[in-house]
Amino acid sequence: MLLAAVAGVIATVAFFVLELRRADPLFDVRILVRARVAAGSLAIFNCYVATLGMLFLLPQRVQYVENGSALVSGAVIAPFGVMLGATAVVSGRLVSRHGPRVVLLTGLLAAACGFVPLLLLSGDTSPVLVLVGTGIVGAGIGLVGPSATTVVMNDLGLEKAGDGAAVNQLARQVGGALGVAIVGSVFAAVYAAQVTKGGGVPATAQESIEGAKQVASGLQGAARADLLADAVAAFDVAARWGLAVCMAALLAAAAGAAVGLSGMPAPAGR
Repeated sequence: MLLAAVAGVIATVAFFVLELRRADPLFDVRILVRARVAAGSLAIFNCYVATLGMLFLLPQRVQYVENGSALVSGAVIAPFGVMLGATAVVSGRLVSRHGPRVVLLTGLLAAACGFVPLLLLSGDTSPVLVLVGTGIVGAGIGLVGPSATTVVMNDLGLEKAGDGAAVNQLARQVGGALGVAIVGSVFAAVYAAQVTKGGGVPATAQESIEGAKQVASGLQGAARADLLADAVAAFDVAARWGLAVCMAALLAAAAGAAVGLSGMPAPAGR
């Protein structure tokens, strides 16, 4: 894994060096230092980090903590998709009326607020809390996509439209991949630290709550109940840390948008 990471860094640096030296680059990396392009692409990137991180954690909680089915897992996060679609439809009109900066900041802050109910998850949490939280997150993300894309494409203009599309697509793909990797790593580290607090926990149980359930199935009485209780408690703590990372990513994107888009003119007629 370390070798792959080093190879990836070297390849990225080499790509930047080569593109900067070319008179007609395949991708003009200089656009990445433009404030509005950076703010818009950071918003897209961090939204995918937060979204994929959330979608990585919540279905697992439903299935392994609440013993729900895959269908129930889908139903719990359904408000995310419904609200995302609903706000994405009107986002373009809102951008025309209020400008992309206002819509983008509103979406990022709303999505961040949606994680507040999710951070309250515990063993006796009502499913309504998850439904409300995912719905708010979806509503916010739905506002971000069109407005962030508008920011990037408008700043670059027609002559750099291809580079703008490449930035948007790269932010989505890398953000999604890193979202699962970063949030998953934080979750796994916290879970392992929490579940081993009592000591004497088998290695398999330290890897995941699924592993803990497998180990517990071979135990009897109090030992089985204690391991399951510790695993569920550790999962909830770790999930809250992972969701906090998602929320922090959205707040960081909002801060970047507030600074990077501070000089944007108001829409005509306002």
